[in-house]
Amino acid sequence: MLRIIWVIIVLLVLFVPAYGQYMTRMLADDAFPLTDGRLVWLAEGPVTGGDMADLAIADLNDDGQEDLLIGSGYGDLLYYRRLAGDIFAAPQPLIADSTDSASWPPKPRQVSPALGDWDGDGELDLLLGWEGQLLWYQLRGVVLRSGQAMRLADGTKIAEAIRQAAPEIGHLAPTVGDVNGDGDDDLLLGGDDGSVWWLEQTTDDEGHKWRAPRRLMAGGSPVVIGSRARPCVLDWDNNGQKDVIVGQADGKLWLLRGSSDNLGTAEQVSVHSQGKLLATAPQLAATGDLWLGTAAGLVLKARISSSVLECQGKLQARPVPLDVGQAAAVSALDWNGNGRLDLLVGNRCGDVRVFEQIGVGERLMMASGKAISASSGVVCAAEGYAWPRCADADGDGDLDMFVGTGAGLIELWINSGSFMRRGPVAVAGQAIRTAGAALVAPYDYDGDGDVDLFVGSKAMSTPNGEAILPAHRVAYFENKADSRHSLPVFNKGTLITIEIEGSSQQAPLDGAVLRPQLAESLGTAANGMMDFLLTADLGVFLFSTSQSRSAYPFLQIGSSLHRLPPVLAPAVYSAYACDFLGTGRPVLLCGLEQYGMIVAALNYLP
Repeated sequence: MLRIIWVIIVLLVLFVPAYGQYMTRMLADDAFPLTDGRLVWLAEGPVTGGDMADLAIADLNDDGQEDLLIGSGYGDLLYYRRLAGDIFAAPQPLIADSTDSASWPPKPRQVSPALGDWDGDGELDLLLGWEGQLLWYQLRGVVLRSGQAMRLADGTKIAEAIRQAAPEIGHLAPTVGDVNGDGDDDLLLGGDDGSVWWLEQTTDDEGHKWRAPRRLMAGGSPVVIGSRARPCVLDWDNNGQKDVIVGQADGKLWLLRGSSDNLGTAEQVSVHSQGKLLATAPQLAATGDLWLGTAAGLVLKARISSSVLECQGKLQARPVPLDVGQAAAVSALDWNGNGRLDLLVGNRCGDVRVFEQIGVGERLMMASGKAISASSGVVCAAEGYAWPRCADADGDGDLDMFVGTGAGLIELWINSGSFMRRGPVAVAGQAIRTAGAALVAPYDYDGDGDVDLFVGSKAMSTPNGEAILPAHRVAYFENKADSRHSLPVFNKGTLITIEIEGSSQQAPLDGAVLRPQLAESLGTAANGMMDFLLTADLGVFLFSTSQSRSAYPFLQIGSSLHRLPPVLAPAVYSAYACDFLGTGRPVLLCGLEQYGMIVAALNYLP
């Protein structure tokens, strides 16, 4: 029954690394040490394991249905119990949080699980690839043995033996399969350098032992694909021969067809409706379907049909953390007119979705996300990194949408029953282009009844070329349309001045030290000051300006000690302040880049 699960939980507690497991913290509704954070949940939504999901599939609770283990790129390991069909129960973290570390964002530390009966005692054992190590947790009845390094017959640690032969291999991801058809489960290890290694097993009176690792050969040459190789053993074409399918970091899948004596040269697998997977970690389910872990931490189901993989959608769980799959750009609005704020969220793949609020209680609960209909299909950012914000851009009384994109452009989608793409947004006839992914906050700053724009950017590894707005600067663009009921016209803009006020003896400190990304107006406070939420590389901050709304904003924080202001939240992908709970109490909605999840910080003001 559930004995194996509890044994595994106890087992993992015996081997806890010296770094925090952030998924564990988020599942406990305490995502950030600097805020009173509550994770936002879906009543039913995509199974999630955090970024870079690696999978293991097995019937862990002896109920006749396959369950799921997911290891993430940040040291998490989650257990999903299968309920019925492809629906799973809420995630249970299998690694305890053993540190009070307050650092954010988390550091990459991949966990890759595999399950199999390594010692032939009829019980499942757990094998983990974990930050350069290969660890074997052995179960013998109810007697638990501590985790130990996997070793060769001569006592050498497998991970060390492979690293001596290939120093650049990096992380090792294990999978189980009978590669040579001798009836024993062998071990395949995918390296972060794109190599795949094969180890045959042997047994003796002292227990399980392994023969020396060899490079997996295909077409007479060692297998080398793109980075982050993730292998899986299967019979692809049902011909009785074992084949191997390997995923890699850019989303490609490679098939090595088996024959009586070797594997054939790698051929790319065609995937119908693949979309932007970004990475794939394939594992074979008992039904013959492939489950694919993605870089976004979600799990896709795919079916083999005529040598083509047909994606069947994402595996679902009840309930599950709201995870849009990396780079969650969140804002809130009453989308359905029921008086409660809903969530408008973009993600790294360019998707834009609305999540309707269905209850506030022990958990902040949302309905499943819905794409937004448009004349050309759905609202999206073709270049990825969608940053959507709604406002009445044309003055006709309904909400239009500005969408920042990974290309550094801002698209305008006009609402005419369905959304129609207009754009990109330009200033003085030239498209507004940012040095990184474009961030946008529409607001009538000058009080003349039309929508102005605050624009910033997120730094990216590949710059967008020549840009109007450089990195780590925020700009204000004033709408000079002649009248209402017309599209906005931006013919001038300015960079916002941000200062941290010093004492009478000290000059102000340049706010650029925070590495600003976006300033968003929160409206005029009771003291006449206009507050701004400043999202920056160093965190989220509150600034104010006393300047007239007819003047360009000059943001300043008073500080007699001439030091950085208190941080409201750690560095997050997006931050949006609103009365999300409808209680008159401000809430800071934080969208996470690393996990793609959303946290509501309830007590964030200093």
